[in-house]
Amino acid sequence: MDLLQGIFANRNAVKYPGLVLAFLVLCLASVTACHNPPASEPHEPSRPSSPVASPRSSPLACVRPVEIPLELTSSGATTVFGEIHGTREAPELFGDVVCNVAAGPQPQRVLVGLELPSSEAAAIASFLAGAGNDALAGRAFWTQPFQSGRTSAAMLALLAELRRIVRSTPRVEVFLFDIPDGTDPKARDAAMASAILEKRATDRAALVLLYSGNVHARKTKGVPWDPTLEPMAYHLVAGGLKITSLNMRNPKGTAWICQTNDASSCGAVKIGGEEPSSGGSPRGIRLSGELSADGYDGVYIVSSATASPPAMSVR
Repeated sequence: MDLLQGIFANRNAVKYPGLVLAFLVLCLASVTACHNPPASEPHEPSRPSSPVASPRSSPLACVRPVEIPLELTSSGATTVFGEIHGTREAPELFGDVVCNVAAGPQPQRVLVGLELPSSEAAAIASFLAGAGNDALAGRAFWTQPFQSGRTSAAMLALLAELRRIVRSTPRVEVFLFDIPDGTDPKARDAAMASAILEKRATDRAALVLLYSGNVHARKTKGVPWDPTLEPMAYHLVAGGLKITSLNMRNPKGTAWICQTNDASSCGAVKIGGEEPSSGGSPRGIRLSGELSADGYDGVYIVSSATASPPAMSVR
């Protein structure tokens, strides 16, 4: 979940609608406080891929360099990238980060965690092993009417990039940490944190890169519509894990967002941003040196925000 979608989906249940409306206005003016939306793009990513017949046969090349702070690449580091679901640029940057880390001189393993249901693990493993889109196309998760951005064309492109990476180096492993579809969501954040802590325990020296909605990435308790909410990152810290949490920062643009819990509300929506629309800050990572009021240690900057529609045909 990202903050914009949380606000939209929960506005009817909030006791103080005027407060939520005021926050939403702020949210749409500042993505650092909130989350994401869409634009059309091809189902298949445009990035080069390794030859299927000879996995791990050539050095890993990264299309776009990303400067990554040294503290995020040190042994045992864990970083959470909080996104606004439904943009093209955020998954692309995360894929570039994974590639640059994997292609670097660090000898440690790299564990890449995605906010996708653990019930999709076998299908994703098949896709990463070299299977085509058919490995996912028959899955209800990718074709259900409610498409919140986690099954966007950009997410499919990210998976294709991760497939290219894992087929180039055995040091990178992808895992899913979200609860299975159909599970009671009340303890979702705690369950996601538990899955991550369990995976982290398998290799204390591994570098862990996590990708989730920016609500889950908050290290502080509470959100505008629910002051008692304990996000995934909050549970990770409570579990003794030292993490760095980054929020997405972007210029004004669009994202694929569901404005209510009804599938008919999903679509491209305009979002605000704090970066200049043109000639702005270069894409990359910026650490603040202290925890922000909304629970982040810094931001990762994308140069634009463009809505990414569902990757598969919706039933």
